[in-house]
Amino acid sequence: HKPDQSVAILVRGRSHLKTIVPALRAANLNWQAIDITPLASRMPVVDMLSLTRALLSPADQISWLAVLRAPFCGLTLADLLVVSNSTSNNPKQGDAVLAQLLRFSSTESEPLNDLSPEGQKILCRVIPVLLDAWKNRGRKNIRDSIEQLWLELGGPDSLMASSDLDDVRAYLDLLDNWQ
Repeated sequence: HKPDQSVAILVRGRSHLKTIVPALRAANLNWQAIDITPLASRMPVVDMLSLTRALLSPADQISWLAVLRAPFCGLTLADLLVVSNSTSNNPKQGDAVLAQLLRFSSTESEPLNDLSPEGQKILCRVIPVLLDAWKNRGRKNIRDSIEQLWLELGGPDSLMASSDLDDVRAYLDLLDNWQ
């Protein structure tokens, strides 16, 4: 009842929050929670995990496509379809996304013409960054490599809330501890 005082809400289980959290958001109230949403389900962390998995494996098609679709890259689904269907070496199975990006980086690449103008701009911006990170993987620890790549791709600009940056930092700390 007093607007200048804080209020605490205690719950016995996360299932009780299914109605409370949306109500707090709808009321546009500032709130803070501890251990409410698992880190692995936060979208910026999912994007960081995709970035990590892509940098660790050229064959992880899903992670490479997820990186290209992530907000810090921003390809549309139509452009992702062009990238994933552009094959030269393995027409029946498709090439690895990394191999396609290498091919797209050549000056004579025809598949870029099939992309939207925005998709062409995006790939022109992100391909050199991704290929440089791939070429230099293993030279630094994994945390520094992923963090630098995320920064170069414009990751901080794609975050929606300050808590997203805290989540990314927590992920990077866990990645550092993992190594």
